[in-house]
Amino acid sequence: MATPVLKVLDGALPYLEGAQGVLQGWNPNCQRAHYLYGGNWQATPVSPAGPTHDNLHGRSANQERLAGSHATGLAVDDWVFLRPTHSEGTLGEFADLRLLRRGSLVGRWSPLGLA
Repeated sequence: MATPVLKVLDGALPYLEGAQGVLQGWNPNCQRAHYLYGGNWQATPVSPAGPTHDNLHGRSANQERLAGSHATGLAVDDWVFLRPTHSEGTLGEFADLRLLRRGSLVGRWSPLGLA
């Protein structure tokens, strides 16, 4: 699955800015917050490597928040790829799937029979 990055913010704790330096020293993956379209996916982020579900902030069904370091280089409109942990359950959440091979559209499929 792929989803775009909607916004990127420096720091993982907007309500505790004073603790940000200590947190980043302990875990560099807390340098940036990446907000994705949709959320609470039954899936694990796999590409780019590094960003993880933000356990300090929690999960959201509206905008998933991933914690990551500056090294990921993710920006608004970049894509994050996720590997479903329950493919049969996750695929049913989509009305239309686009099938890509080497960056080209090779087909479409609707798990709900709508496409």
